[in-house]
Amino acid sequence: MDKFKAREKIKKHIRSQGKTEDFEVTHTLIYYWWNLLNYAIFDSILEYPKKVTIRNIKDQKGACFPLKEGFVGLQMDKEFDNKEQFIEVLVHEMVHAYQWQVEGKMTHGKTFFKWKPKISQQLKLPFGRFVEVQ
Repeated sequence: MDKFKAREKIKKHIRSQGKTEDFEVTHTLIYYWWNLLNYAIFDSILEYPKKVTIRNIKDQKGACFPLKEGFVGLQMDKEFDNKEQFIEVLVHEMVHAYQWQVEGKMTHGKTFFKWKPKISQQLKLPFGRFVEVQ
């Protein structure tokens, strides 16, 4: 599958399944979407997180945190309003993974928001809706 087809697959899934409310966040789900988004948006350069945790998270839906040697850890909430929100949060955290693995720091500044046009245009997915610019 080429990148265009991968992006089309993501958009089609969001259109047809994005509003699905009853689904379970699993390691398999995270792994699947991480790999597909990594290929479609990040040219497959992101390393999969060394540590992935699924749990109830207070006041946020996901978190990416730095680990040694350029790796990241990922926390995802157990519950999302729908699949679209899950994918939106995951791609948000993947931008932080990119920042850490490629740029050496994570922020909600210019290097974060430079991804908004690409994600918004190529996936038709909101990006950075709940973030204030630093």
